[in-house]
Amino acid sequence: MKGTHPKELAPAAAGGACRRLRLSGLLALAGATLFAAGEAKAAITCTRTLVADVVALDQPLMFNRLGAQNINGMMFALEEDVVDAAGRTLAAGGAKSPGNVRLRDDKRPRPLVLRIAAGECLTVRLTNLLAPTANARTASPPEMHIDEQVADRHVGFFAQGMQAVNSIADLGDNVGRNMSSLVAPGNSRTYTLYGEREGTFAITSYGATFGGEGTAGNTTSGLFGQLTVLPPGGAPIATS
Repeated sequence: MKGTHPKELAPAAAGGACRRLRLSGLLALAGATLFAAGEAKAAITCTRTLVADVVALDQPLMFNRLGAQNINGMMFALEEDVVDAAGRTLAAGGAKSPGNVRLRDDKRPRPLVLRIAAGECLTVRLTNLLAPTANARTASPPEMHIDEQVADRHVGFFAQGMQAVNSIADLGDNVGRNMSSLVAPGNSRTYTLYGEREGTFAITSYGATFGGEGTAGNTTSGLFGQLTVLPPGGAPIATS
């Protein structure tokens, strides 16, 4: 027995109508996604922008009074806390020569800590002053020598969980087919990040993701820090 269908729901026509409905739904979904993406981009409005002039440098690290140390340590520091070979701070015009800078004598090597409030943006002007060659310092006696710096000397400023303001290049990494936003020794680059919500975010360098501790890269040599986003209206302090 042949089935009967109204003309508007004949099998071929019904299939075409379903396809049109699915296509319309997909187009609507795509439009909503683009609209939401546009809204998300437009939502990044900085209530205030703070600027941090940051340096990546080689710095011997002393871990305790028993002699545990890393002669080939590394760290992030503010320009005002770093001096050139003549003892002049970089913030005061000291020479930015890769491998020829160190932490001020009155500063203790420790992870960099930056702070902003939720809704604010942070512009990081990063300068790579690492020596061109990894593990340039030699300890004596040889048993004290540590050479776990990764050979690649590029650095980046990657704060996991923060939002890029201008483009993906603000994330300070080198992933997939995206353009690298890392910095070679002697060069500088600017990254702008948005504090969407309060919390604590780890700062690492994606200049090297493999090292003496698996995928930790230069983190185990001291090249890491912390970005704290305070509640809205909180009073940030540049570093500790």
